[in-house]
Amino acid sequence: MFSGNVPFDSFTSPSLYWLDLSHNQLGGQIDVQTFPQLTNLTYLFLSFNNFSGELELDSLLSTLTNLKLLYLSYSGFSVTTKNTGHYVNPGLWFLKLASCKLKVFPNSLRAMKKLQILDLSQNEIHGQIPHWAGEIGGDYGLEFLNLRFLITHFDSMGQVFTHFDCWVRLFTHFDTMGQVLTHFDSSHYFELVREFS
Repeated sequence: MFSGNVPFDSFTSPSLYWLDLSHNQLGGQIDVQTFPQLTNLTYLFLSFNNFSGELELDSLLSTLTNLKLLYLSYSGFSVTTKNTGHYVNPGLWFLKLASCKLKVFPNSLRAMKKLQILDLSQNEIHGQIPHWAGEIGGDYGLEFLNLRFLITHFDSMGQVFTHFDCWVRLFTHFDTMGQVLTHFDSSHYFELVREFS
């Protein structure tokens, strides 16, 4: 396990294909000017670290156009989105943003027709899931969606379930599991983590 600040300016080789710094105790901020030089970066893993500062999601994804996997969960970064770009990286496969202090559902997800895994758990997103959420993943749809500890109330649980046909992990405050199970059908798979008071 490594600790200390990462000199991201040393990762500037255009031939860099895979960068995995996850599961360490690394800190510091990322200089976003580094990314335009990483034209072939396809896999970026920064999860489970002690980084600081903000990362603007749309800018990051539109810069790293060859990126297929992006893992930022529990990295320490605060991920933001201006929600101005809708087609920043439609070729992304896996996106993990758990515990990134994200406050809105990114509009850029709508164009990600190849996305298979999406983790938005333990963020600060409130309100309704967008009506277009079922378009994420294209014709095949998502294989896994994690919204655990994210959205704590719905006007109707059915509003969530009808958007997705994949393995969904939710966090529910419902008093009885029966209230939740009435919305299930055989095409959905849910992992429900109930809060006990």
